[in-house]
Amino acid sequence: MKTVIKNVWSNEFYQGGIVLISGSVIINILNYLFNFLAARSLGPSGYGEVTALLSYIAITSLPFAILSTIIIQKISAAGVNRTTYAASLEQLFIEKAKKLLLLFSPLLIFIPFLTQLTNLSSISSYCLVPLIILSFLISFYNAANQGLRLFFLAMIIATGTTALKFLGALLTYFHIDGITTIIFFLFISALFSLVLSYLLFHKKTKQNYTKIRKIEKTVFSILLSKQFLIFTLSVTGISLFGTIDIIFIKKFFSPEMAGIYSSWSLFSKIIFYAVNPLISLSFIFFSSTETKNQQKRTLIVSLIFLLFIGLASYFVYTNFAHMLVAIFFGDRFNPVTQYLGKASIFGSLYTAMIFINNYFLSKKNLAALILPLGLPIYVATLFMIPKEIDQIMQLTIMFSFFIIFLYLLYFFQHYLKIKTK
Repeated sequence: MKTVIKNVWSNEFYQGGIVLISGSVIINILNYLFNFLAARSLGPSGYGEVTALLSYIAITSLPFAILSTIIIQKISAAGVNRTTYAASLEQLFIEKAKKLLLLFSPLLIFIPFLTQLTNLSSISSYCLVPLIILSFLISFYNAANQGLRLFFLAMIIATGTTALKFLGALLTYFHIDGITTIIFFLFISALFSLVLSYLLFHKKTKQNYTKIRKIEKTVFSILLSKQFLIFTLSVTGISLFGTIDIIFIKKFFSPEMAGIYSSWSLFSKIIFYAVNPLISLSFIFFSSTETKNQQKRTLIVSLIFLLFIGLASYFVYTNFAHMLVAIFFGDRFNPVTQYLGKASIFGSLYTAMIFINNYFLSKKNLAALILPLGLPIYVATLFMIPKEIDQIMQLTIMFSFFIIFLYLLYFFQHYLKIKTK
C-alpha cells in the first residue's frame, strides 16, 4: 500500500492534480466565506455592489483566462525546453502588453463616466480598470507557473491571494470601515499575487534569457485554429451567462434588490461548486481515447445523478429557506427566502448545462457553441420582459432548460445514429 501511495505521489500528473484539487477546495471555501461575511457586513445594497464589481472584472478578464490555456499548453508541451520557451513567451507577452496598453490608454478618459454606465459607486468605478489591468498581468504569470509545473508554489500563492481577499471581508465584519476595506484588500491581494508569481517565474527561468527565440507565429497559429475558436466561444458563453444577469440587475434595479438577487445567485451556484471536482475531471475523462466506449453511458448516468442532487437541493431549499438565509446571510436578506426553490432549480440546470457542454467541448464538437449562439436571445429578452426580479429568475431558468433541451436533442440524435449503424 505504501508503495502504491509513493508511486502515485511521485507521478507528476497525479501530484499536480492532488495539489490543484486540494488548493481549489480551500480557495472555494474562502471565497464562500468572503461572500457570506461581505453580505452580513454590508447588507443587500453593499453586497450587490461587491458582486457587480467582481462580475465586471470576471467578464473583462475572459480573454486573459482563455489566453492562459494556451500558455499552459504551450509551455507544458515544450518538454525539457519549457523554461527557455517560457522566457521567450514572456518577452512576446511584454511586447504585446505594451502595445495593448498604449492602444487602449485613450479610453482612460471615460473612467469618470463608468458610474453612470454601470451604476457602480464612484470608488468601484475608479478601481475597476486598475483591477482589470492587474488581472491581465496576473493571468500570464499564474498560467506560466502552472505550465512550468510549479503546482505547489502556484497554489500556495493562489491560496494566499484568496486569504487576503477574505481578510478584507473579515475586517468589515468586525466593523472596520465598509466596502472601501474590501476593495482595498482586493488590490492588496492582486498585487500580492502578481509580485510573488513574477518572482517565482523569474527564479525558475533566470538562466534562460540568453536563449530566447521568436515564437510569435506558433502562438498565432493556435489562436486561429478551429479547436481554439470553439473553446473560446464556448467558455465565453458559459462565463457570460454566469455573470451577465448580475450586471443587468445592478444596472436597472435598486441597490437592495441587486444584493437580494446576488445572494439568490450564490445559493444557486452552491450546487455547481459542490460537484465542481466531478465536472473538472469529466473534461479529462471525456477527452481520453481509452474511455471512449464508456463516455456516453457515463454522461447519461451523471445527468441522472445530478437530477437527484437537484431534487434533494429543492427539498432542502424550500423546507429550510429561513434557516439557511439566517445562517449564511442574516435577517436583512429575508426577501430571498421566497426565491430559494427557484435557486435550486437554476443551480441544477446550470450545473447540468456546464457538464454537457464539457462533453461536447472535449469532442471539439460544434454543439459546444449552442450556448454562446443562444446568448444574444437571452440578453435581448432581458430588456423586453418586465423589470421584476422574479421575471428575471424565471427567464434565466427557462433559458437554461432550453439550452439543455437542445444539448440533449443533439446528443441523443447523434447517439442513436451511432447505435443503429
